[in-house]
Amino acid sequence: ILEQSKFGRVLRFVKASRFVRTAMLLRMVRLARILEKLLDRFVWGDMAACFKILGLTLTALWLTHVFGCVFYAVGNNPGDRSTWLDSTFGHASTPYRELSTFALYCASFHWAITQMTLGSLDITPTNEYERVLSISVMIFGLLFTSTLVSSVSATLISSQIRVGEQAQQTHNLELYLKQNRISSLLAYQVRKTANASMRRPDMLTEKDVEALGFLPRALQDDLRVAVFRPHLDRHRMFSVLETLNGGTARELCCEAMEFALPQPDEMLFMPGATSDKAFCIVQGEMLYVQDPNTAPVSSVTSNTVPEGTWLCEAALWMHWIHVGRATCLKSCQLLAIDAQHLISLLKKHRLVQQFSHGYATEFYNRVCVAKPPHSIWPTDLGVPNCDFSDIVVSLPQDIRTAIGLHVLEGPSGLKQLRHEVLNGTSSLVPSNVGNPQRVVLVVAFH
Repeated sequence: ILEQSKFGRVLRFVKASRFVRTAMLLRMVRLARILEKLLDRFVWGDMAACFKILGLTLTALWLTHVFGCVFYAVGNNPGDRSTWLDSTFGHASTPYRELSTFALYCASFHWAITQMTLGSLDITPTNEYERVLSISVMIFGLLFTSTLVSSVSATLISSQIRVGEQAQQTHNLELYLKQNRISSLLAYQVRKTANASMRRPDMLTEKDVEALGFLPRALQDDLRVAVFRPHLDRHRMFSVLETLNGGTARELCCEAMEFALPQPDEMLFMPGATSDKAFCIVQGEMLYVQDPNTAPVSSVTSNTVPEGTWLCEAALWMHWIHVGRATCLKSCQLLAIDAQHLISLLKKHRLVQQFSHGYATEFYNRVCVAKPPHSIWPTDLGVPNCDFSDIVVSLPQDIRTAIGLHVLEGPSGLKQLRHEVLNGTSSLVPSNVGNPQRVVLVVAFH
């Protein structure tokens, strides 16, 4: 009976320790995943390789700590069996049990390291529980050590290959500059920009992810809608299109939208070039410059273009030629909309076609009259008097009514505006944040 009770206590202890270890492992796995996400987001290149090796090393040390604590707990379990704590230490014949806490921890940690690395130590198992634990840790160490070595080796080899490729690219660039006798100032700018681009992590686009090619077309379209749909609200024109017909907005995301990722000092467009795309700055900042030789300005003008600004919107509705140059001040993410794909999509739905045709016609007319002395010349940054609300209130009443009624179908509490929308007194258009905005055409007398 005594033997059964002692065995029961040991069994309960083993179960409790197993539960604690499982909980700790789950917490460590969760922490490792969080750290991995942070590293992927903020760290790259050789620094990422160093952090990965450091993480593997810390994981190995933590597992060694856990196994050492378990080994001590098994040896410290009360009972009539002798344990490794009863064996002597060194030439002084001092039992391990009489050593200090720090000395016991070092001994347990040393035992765990030797078991995981298949080494040897003067501490040997003295009962069946310690022997089972020793065998288990040795088997785990055999698998873990080989995995650890292979992971570290793969990380180092990958880092060496990346460094070698960058060194070869830099060598080829230097050779090209010398063979063509490029001036020192220009060569310095080229080297500086190239080195900065090679050290910078690239933001992935859909073309860079080969795994997306294995998805069915419907799932690819769902993914593109999830990626591009939040950007429709950046222009109220596209918000109206989504309100009028959700299918048109879906096709717009799937066929007419893409991301462009220009690097610092990279030129997006030059004056005199034909444009067939409109751009919206999702992230980053650009510099727009106009020169008297290529634009109707008296002197060189420059404007810093912040995030959220649209460039070349006129290219969506007419034949447009750039009248300035746009250069990235830092890494940018641009939303690009192809004019040809957009026009083909707008023709598929009757109400969408009527609205877009009226909008494009009014936009074109305003571009034609935008000139001194009544206005300033149009630029790639915008056209005077071409705000979305200004154009909508100038559209025919039936189109304005249709837009207003569709807006009213969204949020509640706007029934009092239905009469105004029906009789043409006011128009409702979605704002930049998706809420209805009441627009009234007013004639002012001076």
